[in-house]
Amino acid sequence: MPFTNQYDELGDYARDLIKNKARQIIGKAGFRASDLDDIEQELALDLIIRLPKYDPLRARQSTFMARIVEHKISSLISERYAQCRDWRRCQTSLDEPTSSNGASNEETLGAQMSDTAADRPEDTDLLVDIQAALESLPDDMRDLWERLLRGNVRQVAQDLGLSRTTPYSRIKKLRQLLVEAGLDEYLT
Repeated sequence: MPFTNQYDELGDYARDLIKNKARQIIGKAGFRASDLDDIEQELALDLIIRLPKYDPLRARQSTFMARIVEHKISSLISERYAQCRDWRRCQTSLDEPTSSNGASNEETLGAQMSDTAADRPEDTDLLVDIQAALESLPDDMRDLWERLLRGNVRQVAQDLGLSRTTPYSRIKKLRQLLVEAGLDEYLT
C-alpha cells in the first residue's frame, strides 16, 4: 500500500499548495516521480518550521505559505545544481568500482566516458563533430560554452558582470553558430 502524505493540520490550502508545487518540479533538476513524497515532506517541514513567524499585519496567511513553499523549492533546485552534487554530472553508479591507482574522479570519469564512446561509433562521431564545432567558434563564444558547462546562466552573467538578460542573446548567437556547424539535431 503506497504511503501518501497528509498535511491536514496545515489546512486545505497548504496541503493542496504543497502537493501541486511538488508535482510541478518533477522532471526538473533531476527530480523524479519517486522523489514526490520526499519533496512534499521537505516543503511541509519547512512550512511547519516557519509558520510561527507568520505576521497577519504583513500579509495574508495564504500569501505567506505560498512564499515559503516557493522559496523552499528554489532552495531544493539550487542544491541540485551545486557543483558538489550536480545531478547532471552523475552518469555512473556509485556501486561501480573506481580506479585504485590514485587517479582522480575526473580522470576516472573521463576514462569511463571514452570507453563508452568507443562502444558506440555514433557517440564518437558526435564528439568529433562537437570538437570541430567548438574549434570553429570565436573565442568569446567558446568561453561562453565553457562557462555554461560549469554553471547556469545567472552565474555566467555574474561572472562576466552582465545584466541577467544579456547572456540569453549571446546564447542565441551561440546556438545559431552550432546550427551552422551542423549540430542542430542535437540542440533542444
